[in-house]
Amino acid sequence: MGRGPQVLIIATAALLCCSITPTSALNMSDVCLLVKHDTFVASPSDCHSYYTCVGATAQLYSCPTGYGFSKDSQACVPAQSICGASSASSACQNAVVGTYQAVQNSCNSFWYCSASGPLQGYCPTGDNFNPTTQSCDLASDYSCPWTETDASDASGETINLCSIIPNDVFFGNPTSCSNWLYCDQGTLKNGTCPKGFVFNVATGTCDYAVDTTCSQVTNAAGLIDYAGFNCKTAGDMIAASACNQYYTCSSSKVYVLNTCASGLYFDTVSQKCITRASAQNNCDRCLGSTSQFVNSYGSNCTSYLTCKNGVQFGSVQTCPTGHPFFNENDGLCELTNPQFTFCFNIATVPT
Repeated sequence: MGRGPQVLIIATAALLCCSITPTSALNMSDVCLLVKHDTFVASPSDCHSYYTCVGATAQLYSCPTGYGFSKDSQACVPAQSICGASSASSACQNAVVGTYQAVQNSCNSFWYCSASGPLQGYCPTGDNFNPTTQSCDLASDYSCPWTETDASDASGETINLCSIIPNDVFFGNPTSCSNWLYCDQGTLKNGTCPKGFVFNVATGTCDYAVDTTCSQVTNAAGLIDYAGFNCKTAGDMIAASACNQYYTCSSSKVYVLNTCASGLYFDTVSQKCITRASAQNNCDRCLGSTSQFVNSYGSNCTSYLTCKNGVQFGSVQTCPTGHPFFNENDGLCELTNPQFTFCFNIATVPT
């Protein structure tokens, strides 16, 4: 439950009609697969921009000067109510006395618009200011957008889907056909369709499998963080977005994020942290490597990734016919298959 400021500001404005060039590192087409056609999704990297999801295609647009995009009103609104204010002089312009404004690039503080001018306040330790509810909410209930990244990075941070997708709408789960997601005041919640049903993104409901095209399951790194999600059996373990992290189902039936020791990856077969060269894990294998090129997972060692500062850069590349196998130890495409364990599905690992 939120504490502190409670008054909500409501503002609307028309959307600008002209598109601009996409700049987000996250593949927003993966996000659009989760929501209904023609949904507006906020840009994860620029509060003044938004995407229109035309089927699986994400088209980037910009709000007019002085406006920011509100995912919940699906409209461009005065920028300071969305983007926050960087100084007292701009904090309460055109704001109602007695209301609150976010402080740009700050999770814990806010501006109070008093009759005598803006006053800066601070939420209790462990709370974030939530501009939607105009309250100080527990950090576990409201994820501060200033600390999010627009895609998984070298530290394994994951985007909060509720920072870009509207509240109070059901949308697809990028890891399961039968599960759905829902944002409740900025908090991500999940659920499962009844047995025999799958989630239909087009209708936002659980539907018969024969009537549903399940295209939302991309397992795209950076889209979902299971920390805090309910789980069924204590001790169960699942992979996280980052290769060196995993989730354990706690005794209270909630997923808890864990990190492997330095240099180790989570192995989805043994469910242990082992050497990165042996771990069966469909993740960004650039993480933890200082090499410019590394083998891609499950490609029979025929493909490789380009790494930049420990993060995958660009798409997967395939070795030429004359030298069909990549060896990350040598950094070259070669004639001989190095037969790294992670290159194969566990059932087909060569002996």
